Amino acid sequence: MLRAQGNLLLTEVEAGFLTLSQAMNVIDKTDREGNGGQPSAIGIQIAAGMPAAYALHALGASAGSTTSAPAPEAPKHDAAQPAAKAQSTLHPSQADHAPTSAPPIDDAGLQKLAGSLHDPRVDQIMRDLGAIVALDAKLEKKLAMSEIHGPDRERLVADIGSVRAQVLALDGLDPAALAAFKVGVNHKLEQVAPYHAQWNILTIESAPEKGQKRPFTTCNMTSLAMSLEAIGKNAASYKPELHAKLLVVANAFSGDIGTATLPSAGVSPTMDSLLGLRLPDFMELAAVVHLMKGNTEKDAHDAATAAVGKKTHLDFLAGIAGDFNAKADPEYMSFGSDAANKAFEKNSNEESKQANKVIDARKTAETSPHDKTAQAAYEQEKAAFDAQDATRSINQDLPLESYKSQIMKRIVPMLDAGAGIIAGCLNHFTRCYEMTNDYIMVQDPGQFSRSHLKIMWNEARAARYFTNYIVIR
Repeated sequence: MLRAQGNLLLTEVEAGFLTLSQAMNVIDKTDREGNGGQPSAIGIQIAAGMPAAYALHALGASAGSTTSAPAPEAPKHDAAQPAAKAQSTLHPSQADHAPTSAPPIDDAGLQKLAGSLHDPRVDQIMRDLGAIVALDAKLEKKLAMSEIHGPDRERLVADIGSVRAQVLALDGLDPAALAAFKVGVNHKLEQVAPYHAQWNILTIESAPEKGQKRPFTTCNMTSLAMSLEAIGKNAASYKPELHAKLLVVANAFSGDIGTATLPSAGVSPTMDSLLGLRLPDFMELAAVVHLMKGNTEKDAHDAATAAVGKKTHLDFLAGIAGDFNAKADPEYMSFGSDAANKAFEKNSNEESKQANKVIDARKTAETSPHDKTAQAAYEQEKAAFDAQDATRSINQDLPLESYKSQIMKRIVPMLDAGAGIIAGCLNHFTRCYEMTNDYIMVQDPGQFSRSHLKIMWNEARAARYFTNYIVIR
């Protein structure tokens, strides 16, 4: 798995989406996560061999360039580079949204509901939703580390916000049909909201141990960013009164900004450039602003140090969401009895690790449906996990149906209403965007191979999904 990931990362380096150093850091992080926090011999070997492998990879690409297709144009990472486009182009506000004349979304169920409502506002939503789905499909064809990129990334999020607002404003129609239509539209928007991996700039990462590099650990900021984008909030939603402090922070951490991946307007500490950063990178700066007591670069560094200790706190994340004019409600899950809660909390790292092995095996099998080896590996992992899970004592104090029903009772109405959901699990945060009687779907920022994960309910329980969560509206 590490070798395959290394080969994929080399293509990202060659295309300019990553530096070689960043690719080596990704291998090191993945290796440590799967080896109890320590590097393995094979992981060290792969990381150490990447510079030479990259040189050979690049040489091979050059030698075959007369017949192979050109690599996609790499994002520019020059700190002195001027912003590619003005703010109003990068981040169209909802007020600037022009109704599209695109064909309505090709969804028979939504088309039937829309037809029953007989309202031009509904017809416009269907066209706008069709345009969003088409734009997402276009962007998905040129992913980098499973992420969409370029100025159209900002357009997609702004358009999601516009349709969310149109749906919220609908009234005066048949209540049952209107409610069903709103749910259908909201679910579609949840599915096309952008994914991000947690390869963020290091502004509020833990200080490095002596001789060690700083780790990428900000799943919290990344999941918050994804949940904000799910409701149509991007950097353009950040409160203007905070821009002055933001620029102070940007200048204090301009070196970090210079390492940002997939920017759409350069990496200089200017507002135009900052508004084109991936939202998780922008969130690192916003987290510092949220704690700043003054307006100096020293205040920025002091606030960044404080943010390191607060970034896992739900109230802190909710407060940052408020800086983007979003409402955030942190919640801690309780299952109705001390026995049930204690049984849930007893789920260990080992049980979570076993669940995630099944989840990853399923993802591999789904990605390669004709790979018989992958299919067999998944079936073997799943059968072993299910057999072991059936014998666990948690089934007495927190039966699976009870766990599932209590979570669905809380979360499904929020997803139906179009909320972004940060789902806490054991030592991690993700974004949950779909929930059924059989499984949940999450965007996991921990590895870019986990952009869309199907998780069965017994696996979710073992990984302690919904230990806590935040509803973003």
